[in-house]
Amino acid sequence: MRWRGTTTPAVEPEALQAEVLPFTDVGVRTVKIEIGGGPLDVDMARVEAVLHDGASLAADANGRSDGPEVVRHVKALSALRLDGYAKPTDTFDFEGLKIVSGSYHRVLATGEDFLARGEANNLILDGGLRSAQDALQMDSAVSYGFTENQEILADPTRHGWALERCVPHGGHQFNLVTAAGRGLGGSESYPRLFEPFGCFADAYKVGSVYVDLLSVPGIGLGVLPPVAPVLAQLQYLSQLWFCDEG
Repeated sequence: MRWRGTTTPAVEPEALQAEVLPFTDVGVRTVKIEIGGGPLDVDMARVEAVLHDGASLAADANGRSDGPEVVRHVKALSALRLDGYAKPTDTFDFEGLKIVSGSYHRVLATGEDFLARGEANNLILDGGLRSAQDALQMDSAVSYGFTENQEILADPTRHGWALERCVPHGGHQFNLVTAAGRGLGGSESYPRLFEPFGCFADAYKVGSVYVDLLSVPGIGLGVLPPVAPVLAQLQYLSQLWFCDEG
């Protein structure tokens, strides 16, 4: 299972390098940082600091840019060899996204905010994304559950997209096993952000870009030690609820 690490939006380049280091030390080869929260020159300094360290880098603007600002970002980032440029505009700004895709020739990624099949289908049809290179990032945990997510994933293939171009955005256990089970292009990982659901099980074999999952039923929450107390508490609360109903 292909994966990538992601960082929180540290501001200074030196702080960002320190934040990325634990990821690269354990073998992560692609990290993702947030941009768009400050002046363009600060963003570029942060991006270049991570690239200078030798990491493969993706940048996520979180939809903060629009109009002339996104044009400036596209021009600046086009000169760099990024692994991906995520949410360059507001998720529902299809016209802005078309402008970006028309001038940015590397990988674009978006779609994390779409919860339902109709929304995701509109992105595929009207967002100007390129099926041969861009990435769709619909998140199974927020798209009305696994059943709706399967409907969402059925549409890209009808419009010439390979499932390998689908890379769920949320770095948690649900997306990891969904991506593996459906043969998607990968899954992000947020080790320190979505605890206890964002970590890997101790028994998972983690390589430079791959994770070997265990043969366990369901989505594997039972093999994540930090999740055990949460599940136990939920079981206890459910028992109380049934007792009250009785």
